[in-house]
Amino acid sequence: MDRYRLGWLILAGGLMLGLGSGWAAYVWLETQSLAQGEEDQSLHPVLVATRNLSRGIKLSAEDVRLVSFPDTSRPEGALASVESSVGRPVLEPIRNGEPVLDAKLGPADVTASPLALRTARHKRAYAVRLQGPAGQVIVPGDRIDLLVTVRPTDGSGGPLTEPTSRIVVEQVPVLDVLRSAASGNTEGMGGSQPAPPSDWEDIVLEVTPEEAERVALAEHEGTLRAVLRHPTDTETANTPGVSQSRLLGLERPTRQASDPQPRRPPSVAPAPRAEPVRQTAPTAPTQATAAPSTRIEVIRGGQRSEMTF
Repeated sequence: MDRYRLGWLILAGGLMLGLGSGWAAYVWLETQSLAQGEEDQSLHPVLVATRNLSRGIKLSAEDVRLVSFPDTSRPEGALASVESSVGRPVLEPIRNGEPVLDAKLGPADVTASPLALRTARHKRAYAVRLQGPAGQVIVPGDRIDLLVTVRPTDGSGGPLTEPTSRIVVEQVPVLDVLRSAASGNTEGMGGSQPAPPSDWEDIVLEVTPEEAERVALAEHEGTLRAVLRHPTDTETANTPGVSQSRLLGLERPTRQASDPQPRRPPSVAPAPRAEPVRQTAPTAPTQATAAPSTRIEVIRGGQRSEMTF
């Protein structure tokens, strides 16, 4: 019985010794791997935004903060100090918590207006004057389509065709809305009485050079209207435009290629010209010639005879 218990004790002791040795080896290996990882991934300071930063604003010390990033995940071109960003204008929008890259900031000595700094690279800020209360509906950040109503003229100034409306540019971002001086209070004009509503609005659009040329010509030749569109609507409307007669339903339908050709009235050939009848002299009667004779063979019984007529 003592030998039986002794064997179990030896077995249990060996098992405990093996578990302890394995655990010790595991802890040692984990400690070595963590130490090696800390040596390989040293931390570096990276400048990040503390709020959403839009184009055109100049950074202050309250707009950014430093965060430690591992060397392997540090963005290329990220700034590493607050002093390197203070006073520099934002050229591209930066979200809250996003690293501040040097390429998204302009030089600190830029003297351009905030509106010019809010204009994207390779784009133009174009101010368009619209009639009516457009500015009461459109706000900066919206996207609009511009329509023009124009009546083409010939070289002498006469109307070439009827009035036509058509889309000029689509999906154009609105940078700013400028109201006329009549809006708001009229201080310095005999008191602070509220002025009547504005009768015009200037909206500043962000367009490409080609779009600026189209808008300039449309503004010179006709009347512009702005149409507000949904911010997620990015489809292009390929409309042919509308004319006055088409609007009123007076335009004649065009014949399709499959339509039958219209019937033409049958053409009547001209009557032939009557030729004059020429009179000829009577000729002398000729002597009648004898008609040839006819023979008939007649058979009666066993007798055969011929008859001549």
